Amino acid sequence: LNDKDNLEKQLNEAKREQAKLAANCRQMERTTTREKERWQRQIADAQLRSDTELDKLTKRIMT
Repeated sequence: LNDKDNLEKQLNEAKREQAKLAANCRQMERTTTREKERWQRQIADAQLRSDTELDKLTKRIMT
């Protein structure tokens, strides 16, 4: 192969690697978003349980 062919081969390889990295980044973003949403739901559920328990205990004290 001549120099031009070698450069084209290297360029194509670099483009493939860049495409792989971009795909991996998109996958990581999706995963991170799902995890964030899951944690937000868990926090909201825990807060609701805590509020419910607090209300229940407050009513018991008042009666």
